[in-house]
Amino acid sequence: MFEVIVQMGLFYCLNMGSPSFFDLVAYTGYKFVVLCPIAVAEPLVGYYGSYAVLGLFGFIFALFFFNTLKRFNSNSTLAHYIEEVSLNKKSFQMMNSGAQILLIWLLSFN
Repeated sequence: MFEVIVQMGLFYCLNMGSPSFFDLVAYTGYKFVVLCPIAVAEPLVGYYGSYAVLGLFGFIFALFFFNTLKRFNSNSTLAHYIEEVSLNKKSFQMMNSGAQILLIWLLSFN
């Protein structure tokens, strides 16, 4: 819940179109789906193999999260498009997606 509250605050501070609270809960909850293959991979392929699974599934989840956040930026006017491609919003989306990989690693750490 702390992660969702922090993200809502960041959406507000950057003046981005914010998803609803429950949307963010659902999007951030998908990281637990990624944890399942990581948990299964460790006994099957070992410690280092689970890091390979973490890298692969973490990248896929970060890409999903980045594209999901991009959805809340899209508007049809030129002024909104210029705001959409601003460095602050793109940086926020990229850092937020990268932070998801870090959070997945922290949750999977034994």
